[in-house]
Amino acid sequence: MGHPALDSLLVEAAPRIRGIEDLLLNFVQGPDIVNEETVRHEILNAGYEPEKADTVIDTLGELTFLGYEVAPGRFEFLHELESAAKVLSMARKTADEVNQGVRRFLIHPAYQSYLELKHGAASPGQLNIGL
Repeated sequence: MGHPALDSLLVEAAPRIRGIEDLLLNFVQGPDIVNEETVRHEILNAGYEPEKADTVIDTLGELTFLGYEVAPGRFEFLHELESAAKVLSMARKTADEVNQGVRRFLIHPAYQSYLELKHGAASPGQLNIGL
């Protein structure tokens, strides 16, 4: 793909997710913040079996392509394996309390320019406050 961060992700992901490049291209020109349903939809569009969707989502999180919403508008990436359980727990609680149980993810900023993503109304770490 000719983008250093993306090339690195593809090399790391290839043994774990077949057709990873096709899947990532499904996110082109989409939003930088996506909910679990959108990610699942793109996984199915890329030809994965429905029963593999959870594994693919988990792998994209482990590879830090997706960051987890751990508080409204605040996203964390799984950089440290020892903090992964905490991040995942916070993400589940935030989903339950804020989004009717639907997790939200931020596509890592390192990939956003290549994928030409549209930035959401609220940037990571910022709350949307109507004035």
